[in-house]
Amino acid sequence: MAAIMPLSRRTFHRASARLPRAKCRDTVERPLAARGGAGKSVVEAANSRSSGEAHADVVIVGGNMAGLAAAIALRKVGLKPIVLERMPSQPHVNGGLHIWTNGSKALDWLGLEGELRAQGSPVETLEFKDWRGSVLLRANVGEIERKHGGHGAFFIPRVDLPRALLGAVTEGDVRWGSTVTAVREDADSVTATLEDGSGVTGSVLLGADGIGSGVRRHLFGQIDPRSAGYEDWGAVVDFEHPKAPPGYYPTYWGRGTRLGIAHIGHGRLYWAAALQRSPEDRANGVAPRIEDMVAQFRDWPEPIKEVLAATPQDAFYGAEIKDLVPLKQWGRGRMTLVGDAAHATTPNLGRGVSEALEDGVVIARLLAELPDFADTGRVAAALQSYENQRRKTTASVTKLSRQIGLLGKWKNPLACTARGVYIRVITPPTVMSMNKDFKKAL
Repeated sequence: MAAIMPLSRRTFHRASARLPRAKCRDTVERPLAARGGAGKSVVEAANSRSSGEAHADVVIVGGNMAGLAAAIALRKVGLKPIVLERMPSQPHVNGGLHIWTNGSKALDWLGLEGELRAQGSPVETLEFKDWRGSVLLRANVGEIERKHGGHGAFFIPRVDLPRALLGAVTEGDVRWGSTVTAVREDADSVTATLEDGSGVTGSVLLGADGIGSGVRRHLFGQIDPRSAGYEDWGAVVDFEHPKAPPGYYPTYWGRGTRLGIAHIGHGRLYWAAALQRSPEDRANGVAPRIEDMVAQFRDWPEPIKEVLAATPQDAFYGAEIKDLVPLKQWGRGRMTLVGDAAHATTPNLGRGVSEALEDGVVIARLLAELPDFADTGRVAAALQSYENQRRKTTASVTKLSRQIGLLGKWKNPLACTARGVYIRVITPPTVMSMNKDFKKAL
């Protein structure tokens, strides 16, 4: 469940130092495991290439939210993308989704903010409470939004965002059921080879293929996601309660666990709990039972027990939480990474999707500044500029979000008391950090 805490605390390490982009280029086609030309447009060069290949300005491997956002943004600046997605169609996703202010600004640039905001619920007041109900931190997010002219935080059902993004993608830009097995880097282009042996060629290739990215593996070798040591379990329920009104977003902190509740619009509540479960249960795929959750949280404040009791077992879902160690480099030559492939984070800051949306907008605007794609050095410099703009911020988000998760795992009563004192102390810098986020232009 999302939580917002300051990004500038000295307690946490600074982002890794930037490294220069490698200048080498691989002209060998390498295998690319499936996920978990010259001139302004390569389309103009199609006649000089194999008739078995499709052509685009930018090839996007992965049709997740980062990939779709990038495709929309690229079309807006006059470039042609092709999105290659291994799934046969857009999958259904569960849960709620927190959009932070940078995500709101990115959606506004894509032309989707108003539509999505109308389907969800704003975040007016954010609170951290202990499991007895005492307030540890309070932030008037709605007041901060109005102070800085809009683009506030809001919640929506998770399924609404990919649906809206897909609706805004130009027809034919997404190719479902397209499993990329290899990528080939040539002097003036990049080609993605598909399972059936065909290829899609572009001047730039973006890896938007998630936390287990095959494009990342091609660029940098095997980089395994790391476990956060807990699971997230929750649901969306058609349920309303006077202590969970629209605009109010509390997260309750207990011994070794946290639980948050958010109104996500139209009479729906989203709740999620961070649970530390036994390795045996995780290995056996045994899901918690709702009745056990009700018993576990029976002494916590209203409306937790009531919301849990209203949750059908078949609406209950969960997953082990993982992230990536912040990468020192995202790309090489004409290739780079976006979204979770570059900076997968735990959900504790509620910013993963917003960072992915911003990636898509930033990279499209930078590519649009190029006079053409003929010069590999210029293309690489544009991708490096994108990385320079995005890597430090996303590394900070990843590191702080993981630290919050570690704090949430504490079970010792004395440690939990100290944690509560710490959260109260950091309220002023937390609010200051939020103000900076809202003030910053996309």
